[in-house]
Amino acid sequence: MSAVSGGARRETLSVNVVNLIDILIILLVFLLTNFATSTFEDLTSVPAGMPVWGRDAGSGVAREKLDRVEVRMESQPGFTIVLGFSDREPAVVRVPANGPAGFDYARLSRELLSVKQSWEFRHDVLLEAEKDLSFDVIVKAMDAIRSIDMGVVAGVMPLFPRVALTDIPN
Repeated sequence: MSAVSGGARRETLSVNVVNLIDILIILLVFLLTNFATSTFEDLTSVPAGMPVWGRDAGSGVAREKLDRVEVRMESQPGFTIVLGFSDREPAVVRVPANGPAGFDYARLSRELLSVKQSWEFRHDVLLEAEKDLSFDVIVKAMDAIRSIDMGVVAGVMPLFPRVALTDIPN
């Protein structure tokens, strides 16, 4: 469109906003349906089903005797099993390294089997490992904590299926 006034030619520009409004309405409908159907999760937390220390997983009642089971994994001395009690000092069981060849996973499983036989409702262990240990060594330790091979007759018996992993504090 052009308008002539006083001999000078001046153009009037117009923007067709109908198409823009159509696009905005479609985007608005899309965003509202997406917002209504989406589920929101807290991105700062990871659902891991971590063990609750000091509770019996079988009954949900606070344990009076055994509060926690910890396995420390150090390259030189081997494994150290710490049984924390609420009414007395913790009991410590040492599983030395199998010479320079590495850790004695079978003996760790046997020691944890005796713990499991005394506290059968216990399902959780905290594994504390040195930062320098390799991933496959830690995984083998976690496997030894979770189950023990009882041979052909009995098969594989579960020990502590829930293992929480952390590094040894300095």
